[in-house]
Amino acid sequence: MKWSLRNRFLIPTLFLFIFGMGIITAISYLKSKDTLETTITARLSHTAESVVMLIDLSVESMKLNYAYRSEDATLITVVQDLLGDTVLDAANKMLLKIKNDYGYYERVAVADTKGIIVACSEPEEIGKTVSDEAFFKESLSGKIAVSDVIKSKTTGKAVFTVSSPLKMGDEIVGVHLGIIEMSYFDTHFIEPAKSGKSGYAYIFRKDGVLIAHPEKTKILTYNVSSEKFGKEMLEKKEGLISYTFEGVEKLAAYKRDEKTGWIVAVNTNKSEIFDSVKHVSYVNIGVGAAVMFFVAGLILFLVQSTVRPIYRVIDGLTACSGQVAAASDEILSASRELAAGSSEQAAASEENAASLEEMSAMAQGNADNASRTNQFVTNVQELFRKTDTFMKELRVSMEEISKAGKETSKIIGTIDEIAFQTGLLALNAAVEAARAGAAGAGFAVVAAEVRSLALKATGEARNTSLLIEGIVKKIREGEEIASKTNEAFIEVAGQAARMQSLLAEIAASSDEQNQGIAQMGRAMSETDRITQKNAANSEETTSASEQMKNQSERMKVFVKELVALVRGSEK
Repeated sequence: MKWSLRNRFLIPTLFLFIFGMGIITAISYLKSKDTLETTITARLSHTAESVVMLIDLSVESMKLNYAYRSEDATLITVVQDLLGDTVLDAANKMLLKIKNDYGYYERVAVADTKGIIVACSEPEEIGKTVSDEAFFKESLSGKIAVSDVIKSKTTGKAVFTVSSPLKMGDEIVGVHLGIIEMSYFDTHFIEPAKSGKSGYAYIFRKDGVLIAHPEKTKILTYNVSSEKFGKEMLEKKEGLISYTFEGVEKLAAYKRDEKTGWIVAVNTNKSEIFDSVKHVSYVNIGVGAAVMFFVAGLILFLVQSTVRPIYRVIDGLTACSGQVAAASDEILSASRELAAGSSEQAAASEENAASLEEMSAMAQGNADNASRTNQFVTNVQELFRKTDTFMKELRVSMEEISKAGKETSKIIGTIDEIAFQTGLLALNAAVEAARAGAAGAGFAVVAAEVRSLALKATGEARNTSLLIEGIVKKIREGEEIASKTNEAFIEVAGQAARMQSLLAEIAASSDEQNQGIAQMGRAMSETDRITQKNAANSEETTSASEQMKNQSERMKVFVKELVALVRGSEK
């Protein structure tokens, strides 16, 4: 499939733009993801450390408060039961005040060395024993103790106990203890440590039991050691971990409080971590799409504005190439016909030139023969004039006829020979006139007359010869015959004169005809030269027409290629 010029610009540009935007978006997403993940991880770790620090500070503060009250006189007096109910009321009020002031106590109490509670913020608890509790035993040994978080027997909430020994001097006279609710830590440390919309912090004991969690039902009922991530937290005690809990991928930072043994974990949903990154990616994609449509429109506009004139050029070239092809076909056909006609005309011109040369030669021969015949007739006329003189003399000297018989016989023989030659000349003239065709028609008539006269002359010569033989017998008739002969010779002289005139005219006409034929020959030669030149030019025109036709065909091919380039098809 061939692409149009518009698509050749538009598609690769859009592809490169989309590819570049995709790479930029991917790089931006990955970089933002890594940066955000690093930031979130650092924040989670910092939050976990902060919560641990706050818990540690709070527990230490509580322990300091107990250490401070370990030598309180009221508490020591009530433990020793020295002043009875008066001191007991004061001690109970003091413990109640402590509970109310600090706000995180379930109850505050004082126990004697036997573990019996002798004073309490909750008077109903007086008389109960804590002698079996580990924190009591530890405090009797002189230490400030912090117990594990357990479920309160009174409220059912998660609580732990902080206790310290009461001393009089170096002697331990009782134990001061306070049961602290874990809800205080939830409110002040765990809830503020939440991350994102659904991230949260939680605390579990060193055995994995949850002691603080947003879902209160899990407190003291759920053990994280049953989960893979919980085991890893218990083993490593601090660090970062990715895990799936209840179908949600989470990222958590955890840290152990060395003093309490509690492990604080702060987690966040991974999907929320990358929400902002996804939002930025969506924004990038949206901006990229908008820019892509803008660039596509701009490219389409530019290409269309560039291609539109090319379309007009294509249409013009297509029309021109069709017209050139049609014209070249017509010129080629006409050139071939002209070449064929020129070749035929050249051949005909050569034949005409050859015929004219033959006619010119024949006309020249006729002119020469007419000239010679004219000269001969002139001689005959001269002879007739002499004969006329002789006949005149014959009329005067008939007596000498006998003597001049032999001479007359000779003259008659000469006349007979002349007549014979005249007949031959007339015959030749007739033949040449027949060859000359229509141009020699008049000459043929004259030649016939000359021949006729020659025959007559021959006959008369024969008759004269007979007369001469009988001249002696017919001397009387000789004058009459001589007179008739003189008349006949006069007539022959006249005929000869007319023949001379005709022969002169034939000679002049033959000369003019010869000149005309020569001129026609020169014209035919020029015509033949022009015809040959026209034939050569027509051949060159035919060759040029064929080249023009080939060029028009090539122009059509180029136009088709240009159409395919611009429009993407050969349509």
